[in-house]
Amino acid sequence: MIMPGPDTPLIKTVDKSGFPFQLAVDRELRTLGQRHSWAVVPEVPIGDRFADIVLRRPNLLAVVECKRVDGEHWQFLVPKGSSSNRVRCRVEWHNPRAVKPPALMGSLLRLSKIFCSECTMSEGSYEASICVLPKKNAQTSLETLSRDILGTTHTLGELFGLQFDATPTYLIPVIATNAELSICEYDPASLDINTGHLGGVEFKPADFVRFRKTLVSRRSNDYVWQRGSLEDWAADRERTVFVVSPGGLDRFLSGFRAFGYAGADQHPPEFVSPPQEGTGLSDFE
Repeated sequence: MIMPGPDTPLIKTVDKSGFPFQLAVDRELRTLGQRHSWAVVPEVPIGDRFADIVLRRPNLLAVVECKRVDGEHWQFLVPKGSSSNRVRCRVEWHNPRAVKPPALMGSLLRLSKIFCSECTMSEGSYEASICVLPKKNAQTSLETLSRDILGTTHTLGELFGLQFDATPTYLIPVIATNAELSICEYDPASLDINTGHLGGVEFKPADFVRFRKTLVSRRSNDYVWQRGSLEDWAADRERTVFVVSPGGLDRFLSGFRAFGYAGADQHPPEFVSPPQEGTGLSDFE
């Protein structure tokens, strides 16, 4: 039997794989899940990939991607004066009341029962649309990681045969990472257009952050095909991905003790008045 030390190539190879971190996150989530009423399901097959961990409770499914790194700092840029207690998030949800008609235009368009709405949760955090990661290659960006987890989360909500609740099931994309998360609070007036430098900044530690920006290309409601402004087009495709450190998992999960649609009604309008068919094909004219 080989008993390698912590610095041997064998241990380094296993650690670098990320599996020990994933197993540790799974263990932590099982402990926290008992406290916050989340069931933990590891290695869930979703489409042509696997979700590292899926958390579930009534009307909520959270897909957790575990991202282990070595000594990295992830810096989230926010303007000076930004709130550290943003409770909003823009997430997708499964609509059990939407009638799913046959595919339109052959295979070019298939209506989805996944919608997207503004929601709120009881635990707030900073919200940022820019994150700086160490540059390793052209694919190293939080945008790339976020699009991957959003694709997996969307597919989970579309799974045929998965039993959903009779009310909206909200789909929560989560990146759990051991990177050190920091808020880089900058003064917009001090930005130097000639050098491209920040000027005066302040760095603050963070345990979890809402990363929100235009991350998908598909509309939030496949049943409504109407033209809009470029600003509306981009805003409709904004999504929130939660980036959480190991030390932030407890606070993050506790935030779902109160979670729901941010509008005046209990549920989104697409659930209250479920769509039956599309209203036209103006986007394709």
